[in-house]
Amino acid sequence: MDVRLRYMDGIELEFQDFRVIFDPLKLKKGVDLFLISHAHSDHYSIPKSSYTSFEVYSSPETKDIIAARHGAAGWIREIRMGKPILFKDRYQVSAYPSGHMLGSRGFIIDNGDLRIAYTGDLNNRPSLSTLYDAAVPEDVDILIIEATYGHPNFRFGNSQQIWMEMIRWAASTVENGILACIKGYTAGKSQEVEAIFGLLTNIPIYPHPTVYRVNRVYEKYGVSYVMKNLVSNAQEAKLLVSPVQLKRWAGRKVLTASATGRILIDEGGFGFPLSSHADYPSLLRYIVSCRPKRVYTVFGYSESLAYAVNKKLKIPANQLTEHFSEISL
Repeated sequence: MDVRLRYMDGIELEFQDFRVIFDPLKLKKGVDLFLISHAHSDHYSIPKSSYTSFEVYSSPETKDIIAARHGAAGWIREIRMGKPILFKDRYQVSAYPSGHMLGSRGFIIDNGDLRIAYTGDLNNRPSLSTLYDAAVPEDVDILIIEATYGHPNFRFGNSQQIWMEMIRWAASTVENGILACIKGYTAGKSQEVEAIFGLLTNIPIYPHPTVYRVNRVYEKYGVSYVMKNLVSNAQEAKLLVSPVQLKRWAGRKVLTASATGRILIDEGGFGFPLSSHADYPSLLRYIVSCRPKRVYTVFGYSESLAYAVNKKLKIPANQLTEHFSEISL
């Protein structure tokens, strides 16, 4: 069986008669299927026209978040968990939750001879805003896994402890008469912060307008507690949730902390290692649970993770590059 795999403008999987791109950065001719794992803009491409003949699929939640961010997403078709779609009478494509953010999905392609899973961005650590924990696609032949934090330096520690440290910092900042701000991605991270403060505190929150548009999608799908402590008047706020660094807001002094796993290596930055990705130990545990015959790593510290999978787990592993890898078992 001739099957090839590479990382170029997305993760490109090529069978003899079926070509798939996961998380496409370009939509191009000659591809049978595009699969978008989640609604972060470095994982999808916006077509120049909504009248497109491309076969682009995502979860319903991802489609709605993309629409909230860009005005429309009619060019995306929906793939739902538990409802596989058959292509070319032999390629069964199914979706499963990846735990990264609302609507984030991994995908399995199974043609009867080969079972291939792509995780998309993965988080198998506790989260308050994703609805579904990351599922494990067991007994896959090939696992394509993200490695954003696939280096031994990335160990985030206890999630609940991180939440409490954020809350203590925000409360202390407010007590000193300063408006606290937690900086995170417009979609996903900001809603996780709002969920933490909404469920565990009564601190009034003012979301950046771009964050609020995404909040409405979360509310639609039942994550209504991201709206729990929100106020519409910025003067009433004690905490801002924003995708950008702020020093002043509505005439008030602001102290900003970032919420990202990269705070562990970003010198001079201040914040908390609140990540929507799995850390290094969590990635290794996830790979073991999947029991793959071969692993391919992509994004971030893909070389480091591939090395660990080979040496520690004794599973054949390779880093994806722009050059095709010939898949063999």
